Order: sequence, then structure tokens, then C-alpha cells
Amino acid sequence: MSDEDRNNPETIGYVVKKWEDATGGVSKIERLTFDADHNWTDGKITVTGTRSKSWLEIEANAGSKNLLDTEFKIKNEEVMYFDFKVRECRAVAVTGKLQNWYVFGAGALVSVSLGYSKTEKPIKKVEKSWSDSTAGISCIEGLGIDATHHWKSCVIEVVGDKDQVTGCLLTLLVDGDLYGMDLLEDSFTISGTSSKIFEFNIDKKSSLLVAGYITNAGVFTGGGLRITLTATYEED
Repeated sequence: MSDEDRNNPETIGYVVKKWEDATGGVSKIERLTFDADHNWTDGKITVTGTRSKSWLEIEANAGSKNLLDTEFKIKNEEVMYFDFKVRECRAVAVTGKLQNWYVFGAGALVSVSLGYSKTEKPIKKVEKSWSDSTAGISCIEGLGIDATHHWKSCVIEVVGDKDQVTGCLLTLLVDGDLYGMDLLEDSFTISGTSSKIFEFNIDKKSSLLVAGYITNAGVFTGGGLRITLTATYEED
């Protein structure tokens, strides 16, 4: 894409997501995730302070590729901007945390905008989800997508429940065989409504199945997750 096209509102579209919180301690930046359903071009993060003084850590990642990593202080009504480049069809996640600066409460509004070319070949997706709450162990069931298309990639997104701490173990089966184990952690824990995403290149017509289980990692709160499997393909 040329620089002229990149700055033309008739050829560039945007997807915008926002997160806001105020805290007397530490708050995790959550749910700023973007599917691999566009060839993303550029990203912009806009942070507006809403309390007297706050400290933020922000990361932007496309799979295992780091796009931005920054730490900074921000005051009430102060606005800061951070730009990054993507230049590929990948799932993008913006994460981090907001916390007190000395004795003051912290607060901020984080807005993330990703651009894409309106002239690109459309990328379609098929999505399926599974969720459960448990005081022990719950096996993931029925979280699969049939071999109905030549899949470009797939993404597994794991999102926790409020006030719960949940252990999780995942495997991905492609045509019945274990796939991408080097990209999946042996096991991990999700606290509250934080999230994790895992992306895999598929590049073939195949069935996809997520297997594994979730556990009650918090003895008193129970466990709970929502797991979404998204597969993308190019429109004929």
C-alpha cells in the first residue's frame, strides 16, 4: 500500500476499541484484542489521564511479535499518543496495567485504533465458543470447527470471569493431530477478566479442535473461562 493510499480516508478503514478504569491499587488493561480478519496496517494508542497522577505499562503484540512496549506517568486530562506498525494479517492484543503513583488513585482511558485497507481482498471468519464455571475441573467440550474452508489461520482467545482465578491447559488438534505445541504454554492462570490469545498458521483445509480443561485455581472463588476459537479464510 502506498503512503497516499494509507492517508486516504476512502481507502483506509479503522477498528477502535476502548478500555477505562479508576483504581486505588493496580488494574489490568483488558479486552483490547483484534481478530486476524484484516491485513492491519498501522496502530495508534491514545491514553487520557483521568486522575491526578497515574503510572501505566502498555504492550502491543501480534502473536509472539512485540509491536510496542512502554511505561509512563500521566496526569489528569493529559493525553499521550503511541504509534506502531503491524503490516500483516495477525491477531493483535494490547495489554498492560494501570497503577497508583505514590498515594494518589489512578485512572485512565485507553483507546486503540487499528487501520486496514478497504481495497484488500475480504477475509472471512468462523467463530465458536465454549464457557464454564467450576469449583474443580471442567473439560473443554465441543469446541471445534469443521473443514469447510481453506483456513489461513486460527486464534484461540481465553477470557476470564470477574473475581475468579482459573487454571487452564489447552491443546489444538488439526485433522486429529496435535498442532503448534511450541506456541501453547504447558498451563497458565487467568486472573479476573484478563485474557490471553494464541495464534496459529494453518494454510490448509482441515478440521480444528480445541481440547483441554480448566481448573479452580482460587480455592474460595472458583474458576471460570470463556474460550473462543476463530478461523479465518479468504473470500473466493
